[in-house]
Amino acid sequence: TPLGDRLENRRLIRSLVFGAGAALFIAGSAGLKIVFLPAIYLTGVFTSVVQLIIPYGIWLAAEERRGQALGVIATGAILGIVMSRPAASLLTGWFSWRACFMISSA
Repeated sequence: TPLGDRLENRRLIRSLVFGAGAALFIAGSAGLKIVFLPAIYLTGVFTSVVQLIIPYGIWLAAEERRGQALGVIATGAILGIVMSRPAASLLTGWFSWRACFMISSA
């Protein structure tokens, strides 16, 4: 049984976002590869939350506004993907690579 069928969507999304934040914090504060690599792996697992937010947001919208909701959510997701690279480069240049993980975990 898929996890999305076992847990209520809001609770599952909240748990995945918290898990992503915790994994990013651990990755940013890791001093050893043995800690950093599993934290990065878990970050990838937990950031699958975006794939849940899109259909949940559409489901929450009124039926006549679902297309608009999809457009807004998908645009936000794409902008986040596109802008994350330059933002991470700026943060890394100003501070360090660890700061990028720590700020992302907040």
